[in-house]
Amino acid sequence: MAPTLALKRALGGGIAGKNQGLLSWGRTRTSSICLFCSLSTRPLTTTTRRPLPLREQNTRLLAGSARSFHTTEALIPSATQMQEQQAVEPPRAKLARLLRELQIQIPEYVKSERLNLALRNLSEPPGQESIRVAILNPARENGHENTEASKSLLRAALADELGEQAAWETQLERHNLAEEPLIVRVKASEKGTAAPDTQVPTTFPEITADSPTLGRNNLELLLAKFRPQATKTAEELEAELLVPGVQTTKPTAVISTPQTTLVPSAVHMTLLVGNGLRGALNALELAKSNPSSVIKTAVNLKSGTAVKEELEIQSQNYAYSPSQPHGLLDPNSSLPFFTVDSFAAIEGLDALRAGRAEVFSELWTEGNVKQIRDWLRANTEATDKIKPPVQHLIRSILSRAKEGLEQQERQQQLSQHNQANLVEIEATIRRLDQEIVSWAQSAHEELQSRLDSAFSNPLWRSLSWWKLFWRADDVTLNTSELVTSYFLPRAEQEVVYLAGKVAASFPTISPAISYPVDPEEKLVSTPGPTAVEMEHHGKWPVQITSTRQYLLETTVPALQALAQKLVVQSASLTGLSSVLAGLVYFSGFGAYECGAIAALGLVVALKRMQKRWDDARGYWEEEVREEGRKAVKRVEGQVARGVGDVLFRG
Repeated sequence: MAPTLALKRALGGGIAGKNQGLLSWGRTRTSSICLFCSLSTRPLTTTTRRPLPLREQNTRLLAGSARSFHTTEALIPSATQMQEQQAVEPPRAKLARLLRELQIQIPEYVKSERLNLALRNLSEPPGQESIRVAILNPARENGHENTEASKSLLRAALADELGEQAAWETQLERHNLAEEPLIVRVKASEKGTAAPDTQVPTTFPEITADSPTLGRNNLELLLAKFRPQATKTAEELEAELLVPGVQTTKPTAVISTPQTTLVPSAVHMTLLVGNGLRGALNALELAKSNPSSVIKTAVNLKSGTAVKEELEIQSQNYAYSPSQPHGLLDPNSSLPFFTVDSFAAIEGLDALRAGRAEVFSELWTEGNVKQIRDWLRANTEATDKIKPPVQHLIRSILSRAKEGLEQQERQQQLSQHNQANLVEIEATIRRLDQEIVSWAQSAHEELQSRLDSAFSNPLWRSLSWWKLFWRADDVTLNTSELVTSYFLPRAEQEVVYLAGKVAASFPTISPAISYPVDPEEKLVSTPGPTAVEMEHHGKWPVQITSTRQYLLETTVPALQALAQKLVVQSASLTGLSSVLAGLVYFSGFGAYECGAIAALGLVVALKRMQKRWDDARGYWEEEVREEGRKAVKRVEGQVARGVGDVLFRG
């Protein structure tokens, strides 16, 4: 935790300083690092040091970052001040050391490619830093890339109009970007000829181009094709375009067949080159995403075409202005990107070299390549201070590291808060578990005692089998009274209190508690249970209420119908036996025989009625008890699941 806080304070002080100390410090010239070596993902080699204690590391980081960013522009120092400054580490060296500390301590928040590029710039004199620009040709969905547009645009921007065709121009035309990228180092040549290429090719091929306008800006260009990923936010888009994964499909020594590989390459600025209507639509989407000021788009469009006029109309839907980051250097255009015709510019350049000067002016103006050249010169021109793209790079690295440290600190604070509340949460869970178990035990005891009292109640005894002849219509009234008064009334009230205790135990997430009705419950499709379910759904379990209504609306009517049916059957059987006895009497049999027949029918009817009614009463009693046990069990499970859902959602 201590190193994280120290880095956060160091980064906070660094960003607030606006790099003022770096902009005007001494100009000790050191050897710059080759572009090919910097393309490697390995960090720059540093001197191995013995690890310091955490407290000393924090102290040094705080002191180093504060002095690096808050040093003002120095006047001509005195002899004493010069002697003191000789023993003091320069701010640029301190900033480089701070960046290396970031790479060691928080590598997950700092991209090594961008960090290596920043360290390379800090090793160079202020205002003379090498600026790396990526000229990317986005790959189309069908796999076909129009790489000629980007090559012709680069050639027109760097070429000397008054000189002959240079050797680097021929090399650029012959290079196949579909197989591998190309690095172009821009140098100034005194005689107007190509500067000799003394670099040894390593990762990518490299050529050295001489340019009368951009030759002294220490500019390096990476020309490659690029397949953008599915990014959404402006930060993700900027990170992807400033560290593009450059595609190369050239066969290697190990694998003879072409294999597509991605090589991450950090740059200061990016220029996306599109062609035609598809490139213009992609450029409009890029402008809508509001990228950084170091990212621009150029589209090859024929001047005066209907496509360009239609795009100018459609571009009014995008909010931008020349003062905003993606404003245009060309104030005459209403499009949020550079509109060029690199092929027309190359044709005009060739015409001028062939002696047709009258054609050059028209074609060069139509090509509109000057705005690309002006944009590159404005951002890479040598000054007495650190160049703007380098400032943007260092500020972006520090800002992202600070955001990462703040996020890490918030996560640690949240983790500590959760650890502190863990004991309280466990105690609450144990208490709620005991209350749920206590409620379930009390509900089972209430169910047994209350139903025993109900089935020994005079209302239930009044429904004996031999009283059905005059009490058959009272079955519904008596059984409904028993179910309403004796079927878990206290448990139903206590479960409401129990649900309230669960909600009160987790006040911050209590609205997330819900007790949905189990689809396996026996609910009839009548307005009664549906209304209750809709009224109390989500507040507390309604299994007891729904079970009671199931008994009242399903089992009680069935018991009432059985009682009436048994009375009618008994009366019918008794009447038939009496009629049979009368017929036998008139047939000549004696009174004793006829009375025996009538008595036999009466006994059979009453015995059958007694057996079936007693069985029905016993079955109904057992069903009420069983449904009560099921309701208690379901309520217990629902409350326990509600507590689990609260913990999961919280």
